[in-house]
Amino acid sequence: MPVKDDFAHPFELASIKPRGKPFNFIITKHTVRPMFSFLHTLFTDVVARFGITLPSLEITDNLTKKDAAEKLMGVLSMMSARFHDAPHARTSFSPPPMFREWWNNARCNFDMVTTLLDFAYCMAIPNPRVLNKGRGNATYGEIQYPLLAHILSVLKMSSSDVFLDMGSGIGQVVLYVAATTDVRKAYGIEKDKLPATLGFKQKEYFDGIMEYFEKQQKEAHLIHESFLEVIVEPIIYEATVIFINNRKFNAELSLALNQTLMKCKSGTRIVTSKKLVERTETMKKRDKKQGEITLDDVSECVEFPKSGKVGEEKMVSWTANGCAFYLTTMK
Repeated sequence: MPVKDDFAHPFELASIKPRGKPFNFIITKHTVRPMFSFLHTLFTDVVARFGITLPSLEITDNLTKKDAAEKLMGVLSMMSARFHDAPHARTSFSPPPMFREWWNNARCNFDMVTTLLDFAYCMAIPNPRVLNKGRGNATYGEIQYPLLAHILSVLKMSSSDVFLDMGSGIGQVVLYVAATTDVRKAYGIEKDKLPATLGFKQKEYFDGIMEYFEKQQKEAHLIHESFLEVIVEPIIYEATVIFINNRKFNAELSLALNQTLMKCKSGTRIVTSKKLVERTETMKKRDKKQGEITLDDVSECVEFPKSGKVGEEKMVSWTANGCAFYLTTMK
């Protein structure tokens, strides 16, 4: 099929699994590169068995977007045709070594889920720099997957837990939690329109590719709303584990956040990138004398234990010098 200069071509990639579902996506000038990269990561060996050679990324990077798209559509068409013609050959698909142990497992391991999340991210967000234009409360920052995996290993969430990311950005933490833990549900609430919209798109790609590889994940919801609005209070009360990257929150937002968190039920665990409350003993005495109750009166806070396996450069996106996280538990 010839590709137009300004193109957006729907495509269905036949399933690699004998009874699996196809993966539907749209080929645009922005999705050509991540799709080729994804094919190289997972499909080089299997397509070679069908006599299909994937062009190197160096070659495709030097083509015009239109020519690269035409080459991609040609490769994908051949793959789908061979998968349809030889369904039994799909059972001999050999995944990369880092996935092999988990290939027939219902859930993803760390390497596979981060590969699929990175793919969904690149497909949904062609220019990540658009996310970095905010300032103050709207400053965008991401926790890196190695640190997130460490935090989740300490939290040990179960099927009785409901996870909530307050200020979830594009939803990567929510999707990771849903794909790798046993939580009952995972929510993400994001106020700003751009990351919320891109998050919906990323989730659509991620859900599609997870289904393609027949990987199970827990129920996940991304919500475009301020976490200070009354409409989301039931979710905040339902949550048993809350994650908040509040590093850049100003005093006004921090105060409003603390007042909202006072509504959490006893036992709720809250992970933050900055202490929720920092009061001196003088301030505590003054507030007690005035009869004021603040968040630290009804909670306990400790610094989150660090992992010797996670280097500082693998912690967060906004600095290579590491970042402390804190665990607040409601009394």
